[in-house]
Amino acid sequence: MTKLWHMKLGHMSERGMQILSKTDLLCGHKVTGLEFCEHCVFQKLQKGTLDYIHSDFCGPSQVESLGGHRYFVSMIDDFSRMTWVFIIKHKSEAFNIFKQWKALVENQTGMKVKRL
Repeated sequence: MTKLWHMKLGHMSERGMQILSKTDLLCGHKVTGLEFCEHCVFQKLQKGTLDYIHSDFCGPSQVESLGGHRYFVSMIDDFSRMTWVFIIKHKSEAFNIFKQWKALVENQTGMKVKRL
């Protein structure tokens, strides 16, 4: 049953599943030793710079910056934790910022952004 929960929870770690079990979020199922999971091993081998990018958009803030900016967009590389933050005036600028950022990092690293 542990392996089934492991797969249903997106290949969560055994420790994470134990925490869920202690707070009774696994419908009363106890977590036993997690067996070898080839999918987890394969995914860990595949991770690298620009494989997975987290992005967030925030705004409008109640207070403008000195330049009149009220929004920001951030991008975080999951592998390296490198973070880029762009402060923008209008929500409509976000997609152009993303395209410029993508071109910049792909040019600098010689790698492609795989997932956003």
